Amino acid sequence: MDLELTRHAATMREFFALLETDPSAARRLARLDVQRTRSLPPADSRRGDALERLAHVQHVDEDWPALVDTAQGWVDARRLQGQAQLLALALGVLAIALVGTDRADEADDVLHEQLVLWRQVLPTDALQLAAKLESYALLVQQGFQRTEYVIELLREAVAIRQRHANTPPAPLAQALQQLALLEAASLQEDLARQHQEQALVCLQQALAAEPPGAQRDEMLAGCVQSRLMLAGLALAQGDDDGTLRHLQSAADTPVQDPVARAEYALIAAQITAWFSERHDDLDGALEAWQHALDISTQQINFAPEPAPPAARRPWDPLTLGDIALAMADLSLRRHDLPHCASALDLAAQVLGEQHHADVLLMRSRLRSAQGDAAGALRCYRRALRLRKESAGEVLVQWGTPRALDDPASASASASASSLSATSFSHRLGSKLHLGRAHVLVPGGVLSDAASLPLWDRSLPAVGRATRPEALHLRSLRGLSPSAFGALAARQQRAAQTQPDAALVFVHGFNVSFEEALQRAAQLRRDLNFDGPLFVFSWPSRGQALRYFADRQTALASVDALAEFLLAVERACTARRIHVLAHSMGNRVLLPALLRVVARPMSALSQRLGEIVMAAPAVPMAEFAPALDRLLALKVKRLTLYASHGDLAMKIGRLAERAVLAGHTTEGEPLVHPWLVSIDITAAGSPAFGAMNHDVFTANPVMNEDLRLLLQHGSEVPPHQRLPALQLVHSKRQGGGFWRYRAEP
Repeated sequence: MDLELTRHAATMREFFALLETDPSAARRLARLDVQRTRSLPPADSRRGDALERLAHVQHVDEDWPALVDTAQGWVDARRLQGQAQLLALALGVLAIALVGTDRADEADDVLHEQLVLWRQVLPTDALQLAAKLESYALLVQQGFQRTEYVIELLREAVAIRQRHANTPPAPLAQALQQLALLEAASLQEDLARQHQEQALVCLQQALAAEPPGAQRDEMLAGCVQSRLMLAGLALAQGDDDGTLRHLQSAADTPVQDPVARAEYALIAAQITAWFSERHDDLDGALEAWQHALDISTQQINFAPEPAPPAARRPWDPLTLGDIALAMADLSLRRHDLPHCASALDLAAQVLGEQHHADVLLMRSRLRSAQGDAAGALRCYRRALRLRKESAGEVLVQWGTPRALDDPASASASASASSLSATSFSHRLGSKLHLGRAHVLVPGGVLSDAASLPLWDRSLPAVGRATRPEALHLRSLRGLSPSAFGALAARQQRAAQTQPDAALVFVHGFNVSFEEALQRAAQLRRDLNFDGPLFVFSWPSRGQALRYFADRQTALASVDALAEFLLAVERACTARRIHVLAHSMGNRVLLPALLRVVARPMSALSQRLGEIVMAAPAVPMAEFAPALDRLLALKVKRLTLYASHGDLAMKIGRLAERAVLAGHTTEGEPLVHPWLVSIDITAAGSPAFGAMNHDVFTANPVMNEDLRLLLQHGSEVPPHQRLPALQLVHSKRQGGGFWRYRAEP
């Protein structure tokens, strides 16, 4: 096999040289070789070599559909050949081709198979494996934005390099810098700072060895990068002295490349702007952003002369767009609307307004400030559609009283890195576990089941609701209470659309632990909620025929939810903590809320935002008195979504032998003081057998109403939030409720 790999490497070196010097000849040779080898046995290495050459030609040409077919044939040939390293190379190109044809989920699986192969053929402590992990991490982050997973890969690569005494410092420093960047992006500032300091030490050690000129310049540039990163991290952690010290050290480091100098001056200007903003010096911040804008404008497509064309590095115009967005945001906060509009126009010109969600969101904020509510809503909806069409990783914090299936092998503690959804059973345990999960939301994974109204053609621009079952749980980790709180605080600091709000979600009947996390991730994506989102997963069995068993565990989980709400109260810095419960989750929520807010000096009662009860599977005889007790405790921001077409409510009514609060009777939902009742019967599907139990999230109109409710509060009546909701007077109960109308 070693001889085969040597022969293959020599053959491909010759072909790559030809592809670079005479691309036309390389294309002709590749196609001719594929034709010549078609008659060979499928396992013949020459057939795989021919397909490999053609695949590289199609890759250069970016002919993605053709490359998928060629690369798949190449992979099949290498499988039959039985050479794992050659198969791994083929899988990497196939993954790139799948990404090029918008088949990201398949590409993700292919890349995972490639990594498994590299682990099989390379020793666990080999520097070559570290290099493979680093390149694999780069592909995964660029293609799928799976930050947490990529961090784990890079930590493994760094550990391998650190175990080798003769590891070259430059590659180790580069890996540490990349790891620190991602840790900072995922709000792990302490670890990012530690790894960036290690990278700086590596670079300084390499400089002490007096490398030749070009290498020395590269290492000096790396030192500046680390210093600037450390300045940004110090700023994030409130270390003013550290921020200024690292900025000065970066400025004092001599860097020869004029493009690199401009890049570093730009980053320093951005950090200075953020520093000024934190100290409420908005004029100084605007001056720093203007300096950054001047640098970026001057350096676009800048290349130092007399460097040859191949050595020139064009300036990234996206940087200019990001700076313009920052200036627009600052100008809007200073109420300088003309300057905001000017900066936003520049951002739109560079980034493309119709294809960039952040530009549209900023345009929405500007139009709202200008009094153009309709224009603001149109921009916001287009932004939501763009976000739903792109893949992303969603962070959810969870709490559960579920028992661990194997307490000896898995522990929901800060060190638990091997947890999975199946670690938790349907049994009620003796303690509340806290943790966090990352959920991959593929782009464009939308439901076709929602009933869209024909009268409002602008609503599809919001995008159909996300299908929660298509979401992938990628990372699950237990957290200590302190780590749980630190993560919530970091999320709150990073929030833009909900900087002072958090959301607690309690799932309903027939929902597994993994499904609870998927539904929470769906809510975060569809509601565009960027504040901390917490999900409480009580031990539902996840089986449709276990209604009574779920009811018993729901009632037994009240203490655990009360404990979780108190944990959220301690962990969360948000001014408003919204609570959303679905179905049988309301059976856990109502008594838990009563216990928490009835506590003397309860801080949560002062911070409760909206309490949303969607299709509550609670008998009316229990539900109404619970509302009375909440109102007596001055909890008044209550919203009910109910439906006559909810099949689960009908089944529950038979099982309970009582009318449930989520079911309308005689065409009306419950009317109660301070309760905003919304009849969403017409929002469900008319199809026979349709459950219509998740209408509040599956229908984009209801989804939009929920988003607006959390954003503006129940002080804004539903018919003012959305015209699809019509105020109706209750002849039977007195008072009024709102009804969804599918047509005007």
